[in-house]
This record gives sequence, structure tokens and C-alpha cells, in this order.
Amino acid sequence: MLLQPPYNSQQALLTLAQRHKNFYFSMPIYGLFRELENTARMIGADRMLFGSNMPVHDPSLGIGMILYAELNDRDKQLMAGGNLARLLESVQ
Repeated sequence: MLLQPPYNSQQALLTLAQRHKNFYFSMPIYGLFRELENTARMIGADRMLFGSNMPVHDPSLGIGMILYAELNDRDKQLMAGGNLARLLESVQ
């Protein structure tokens, strides 16, 4: 019996983001080493949105990921709220 590997939703998100320039998604909140930085380099920090998954998770995890990420201040500000503010301004 041949078993298929489990579906990788993170890879699916990255593929969609690479194909569609207007595709935004909340940043991954889990403990993979440098996943935030790798994702930002692959698709751009200007397409990543902060999401805490509250009340299931504590929002301090996502905030800490941004604060301690090896990214410049501009990219951190975009992820922390700048991107969402820009998207909301476009629908007014």
C-alpha cells in the first residue's frame, strides 16, 4: 500500500501567493525556525498579515515572532499592522 504524504497547507499557501499577486494571508504562528523570515523573503512582507488566532492562542507568540525576526523595521511594521491598514483603506 502506497501512502501519500500529508497535505502541506503552508506550501499550498506559498504556491498560491507566488501565483496570485493579490493573495494575502496571516503569518504562520508556529515554531518552525525562521519560517516567518523565509516566507517574507519568498513572497514579500507586504503580503503577510498579523493574526493571533485568539482565543485559541496567546497573541504574544505572534508579536514575539515579529519583534525577534531577522527582518528590517519596515517589514516588521508592515506585518504587524501596516498591511491590514492599507487593505482596509482600499475598501472605504
